[in-house]
Amino acid sequence: MVADEQLLPSPPPGISKDGLPFMIQVTEFKCGGFTIGLRWSHVMFDGIGVGQFEMAIAEIARSGLKQPSLTPLWRREAILSPPNPQLGTQSVAPGIPYTAFEFEFCTVDISLDSINKSKEQFTKETGEICSTFDVITANLWRSRTRAIDMPSDTSVYANFPANVRQALQNKGTLQEGSGYYGNCAYGIVVEAPSGKIATCSFSEIVMLIKEAKGRLTTKFSRWLEGDPHEFPLQVTPNYESIYLTDWRLLGSSKADYGWGTPKHIVPCRIDSPVNVCVFLNSPALVRGVRVVTHFVVKEHLEAFRGEINKMA
Repeated sequence: MVADEQLLPSPPPGISKDGLPFMIQVTEFKCGGFTIGLRWSHVMFDGIGVGQFEMAIAEIARSGLKQPSLTPLWRREAILSPPNPQLGTQSVAPGIPYTAFEFEFCTVDISLDSINKSKEQFTKETGEICSTFDVITANLWRSRTRAIDMPSDTSVYANFPANVRQALQNKGTLQEGSGYYGNCAYGIVVEAPSGKIATCSFSEIVMLIKEAKGRLTTKFSRWLEGDPHEFPLQVTPNYESIYLTDWRLLGSSKADYGWGTPKHIVPCRIDSPVNVCVFLNSPALVRGVRVVTHFVVKEHLEAFRGEINKMA
């Protein structure tokens, strides 16, 4: 067993890794395989940006070109600055201080068959369609809420970033198809009472998520206009919240350094206080979505496994 830290690049002595925007390490194994470990700063990239940057590195390594076919674009001025940039007057979860929890890792494979059945159920009940992201987020949120069993009137939150490149393209500040690789994401927050998420139907939870996504353009535009209440990073990390990020469509999954695309991509299990959940493409022989969670403490882990495995 190789420790995760051995697969990740380390900075030179005396330099903090937090001050370096990007590091990459190749680890070769006796069997002939290899891994590529990445560290990057979210001050520099968002997920789509780092995927694009990795694709550019892979293209140069594979083809020997002097520059990638899609030139990385800096152009930070494309991200408009609000006229009155400031934090909101209060957090979404006021009065709840941040606490560092000892979260447990949990990996679950959600089968394609199960995902499709959930989509069919939602369409049958509402006459609308939903995405794979909506299905998995709804089930994760409900499973975790049931597992942690908070008082029914406690507000719980599902948080996830949304790509707003299209919104900036519509405003004419960012060219369509450009190689912009910086941060261009706006945080979406879905809030509801714990009792509602634990007991309402699956379709109702999916609808809450879809409605929050539907408000993205309006909320982002208000933030650009200077509305402090629309600041995208208001939620305090606490046990009532979960943070979800979808890695399935990032460029890393298509990066070919000359030996084909990656067999699998995983978030390294390093110490982190963030209660996060990552969506990944399942390994080749498993059709569906692999979910890596880091958002429940040990006493709630088995209850969460029991709930989410009802879907898997």
